[in-house]
Amino acid sequence: MKRRGLFLLLGVFILLAIVALLQSRPSTPSAVDMSNQTGGVFEGYELMGQTLGMPVEEIAAIRLSSAQEGEQFIMSRDGTGNWIAPNETGTLDGETAANIAKTVVLLPYQTTLDITETTTFETYGFTPNGTLSIEILMRDGGTHAIAIGGLVPTTDAYYALVDELPQLFLLERAPIDYLQVQLDNPPMN
Repeated sequence: MKRRGLFLLLGVFILLAIVALLQSRPSTPSAVDMSNQTGGVFEGYELMGQTLGMPVEEIAAIRLSSAQEGEQFIMSRDGTGNWIAPNETGTLDGETAANIAKTVVLLPYQTTLDITETTTFETYGFTPNGTLSIEILMRDGGTHAIAIGGLVPTTDAYYALVDELPQLFLLERAPIDYLQVQLDNPPMN
């Protein structure tokens, strides 16, 4: 009887040791593949990173510019892959920099409008350049440009021109407002 109790205690001890080892093991984060995600926050939306084939890991630099005020914020990756702000004083907040890059990749939209010969861009807030410019340099040397125009009067979105695509995109307002805040107050420590 005592022997059986000893084996039971030994079994419980081994089980607890295994659980402790599994909990103390560092987890390895995996890249999120948004291509097969259904439901959740992005249900019903297209994502700019998917449209342009632009994964966040492949972004080398981002420049946010205000067309009207002439201010800009540039962040790029250093040799180790960390985000830096070469034109700013202080140290770039790495978490906020990663959030900026993720925001640029996600930029959700539900609708596009075809650009025709009669499209007048001033109607959409491009007088002439819009309010915010987002330029992305990829590690392979490719580039993308997103020009943000005015607010859509009937929904919470901004008009946007993307690369040389023949559509106006209606980008959700909150991510654009977030990027504008980062341009106005760069995340420097």
